[in-house]
Amino acid sequence: MPKPHVPKSKSGEERRRFRREPLRLAVKYRALKKNVISKPLSSKSGDMSAGGLSMVSNRPLEPDQLLLVTLHIPTQTETTDTKNKKNDGEMATVLSRVAWCKPTSSEEYYRLGIQFLDLAREDRQRLKSFLVDKKLDRKNSRLYT
Repeated sequence: MPKPHVPKSKSGEERRRFRREPLRLAVKYRALKKNVISKPLSSKSGDMSAGGLSMVSNRPLEPDQLLLVTLHIPTQTETTDTKNKKNDGEMATVLSRVAWCKPTSSEEYYRLGIQFLDLAREDRQRLKSFLVDKKLDRKNSRLYT
C-alpha cells in the first residue's frame, strides 16, 4: 500500500489535514497481518483529529502496519437537569495505519501516530463536531479559571 502524501511547509514540517486536539479516550485496536487479525488490545488516545490519533502501546508497531481501530465517539446530551450532562455516543471501527512509532521516555511504552484510512463520512462528521465542542469547552473553562 503506498504511503499517503503528507504536505510539508516551507520549513519542511508536516502540515496536517485535520487539526489535532488533546483528548484522552479509550481506544481498542487489532493488528492486521497476512489475513490474520490479532486479539483486541486497549489503549488511550493522547490527541485526536478527524484524520487520526496518537496513542500509547506497550509494544512497538511498524510504520504502515494496518490496524482496525475502534473508538467511542461521545456526544453530549443534556439530561432534564441542564447542569448535568451525560456522555452518550457510538462506536466507530476504522481501517487505519501506523504512521510512526517512537519509544516514550520510560522506554516501556511506545507512542504511535495513527492515520484513519476508511472513516465513514457520518463518523468523521460526528468526530469533528465532538472535537469542536471539546475545544470550545476547553476555551470556556479557561475564561473562568
